[in-house]
Amino acid sequence: MPKFNAKPPYTDLKIVVRPMSRNQNTGRFTPGKLIKFQNGTYETNDKEELKVLRDPERGFGAYIFEEKEEGAE
Repeated sequence: MPKFNAKPPYTDLKIVVRPMSRNQNTGRFTPGKLIKFQNGTYETNDKEELKVLRDPERGFGAYIFEEKEEGAE
């Protein structure tokens, strides 16, 4: 499972993957999706979350880094 680390002061970082939306016909809200780092780490297998976490415009390479698994080349 890919693991990501966030540098201080971003150890409790929250990233919006998909914002909450409102259905125009019913007026009901559809919940969004949020990534929450805890103590500077976050693990996921979700393809949508991986795409967001690896996006350089959202901080990848600046303060979010992917931890390489041992044995992987």
